Amino acid sequence: MASDRLAQKVVIVTGGGTGIGKGIAWACAQDGAAVVLAQRRIEVARSAAAALVAGGYKAVAYQCDVSRRDQVRALGEFSVATYGRL
Repeated sequence: MASDRLAQKVVIVTGGGTGIGKGIAWACAQDGAAVVLAQRRIEVARSAAAALVAGGYKAVAYQCDVSRRDQVRALGEFSVATYGRL
């Protein structure tokens, strides 16, 4: 069930293209959040983000290996540049 309890929020979901992460991304989007799906395999994140956008939600994909500090920093910067906040 959709709500607006996360309206005006930006959520980063690591592993957002598959499994539990994908489910979390959908739940956050349905509750009004803009979602950044971070995944090592960008094609997986893009597919999941495209499905969210097709459903009328705000979502973008970003390639990120969370074991790499520089990539996590870049993920945060990308998220702020895309949605204006985190």
